[in-house]
Amino acid sequence: MGAIVLQSTAKRKRKIADRIGGYRPGMTTESTTMQLGESALTGWRGSLGRAVAKPIARRTRFSEEQVRAAIGLTLVAYAVYRLARPLVRTARA
Repeated sequence: MGAIVLQSTAKRKRKIADRIGGYRPGMTTESTTMQLGESALTGWRGSLGRAVAKPIARRTRFSEEQVRAAIGLTLVAYAVYRLARPLVRTARA
């Protein structure tokens, strides 16, 4: 009887851990990447990204969501670079 309770508790903990980690069954890498990129567009960067995404999407084969995600990922990459550069310089010194 105790093993059954432990097994169901383990399954429950796994489900909770999956939800906390952001994993959803059927979630593709592409959708995760697009969500990350779009979530980076907040505040004035979001306003600017949305304003720029419309004309770019009209002139290219990419959708507006894809353009917004690319802009957001570019901003995230730049932020990581700005954070990592001083750390690397400090480590080398």
